[in-house]
Amino acid sequence: MSKRLVTTDDATGRVISEWQGGDEQDLAPVVGRTHRAVTGEASYSGRRWNGTAFEPIVPPPVRTISPLDFARLFTQAEDEAIDASIDTAVKFLRRRLNLATTVNLDHADVVNGTLLLVSKGLLTSARRTAILAGIVP
Repeated sequence: MSKRLVTTDDATGRVISEWQGGDEQDLAPVVGRTHRAVTGEASYSGRRWNGTAFEPIVPPPVRTISPLDFARLFTQAEDEAIDASIDTAVKFLRRRLNLATTVNLDHADVVNGTLLLVSKGLLTSARRTAILAGIVP
């Protein structure tokens, strides 16, 4: 049977690669990475070494809401100010949100869009934080 090695990142424990080769072959050491000999046929992709065993990496929950629920995160005054804005970037953001079937509160477009609204004086930083946290006013 040939040797199986799994390479992990020392800082995160995350599996970087899996390798299978001859019994006498060794991989050269790499700073910040560790090679571990493993047995069996299981794939370790999507796993992390916790110091004792490989464990699955649980992805963070996706915080997706409907466009109506997203609209409910804004006060009436904020909504009216955003609607009345003649800024082209704000109009572009509004048009994109109107086309959405769902809104992921962690998506870069939403995070950066709310930052844009703060920079234009249409939201405060505190309100942006509350909106991204999904807190209804």
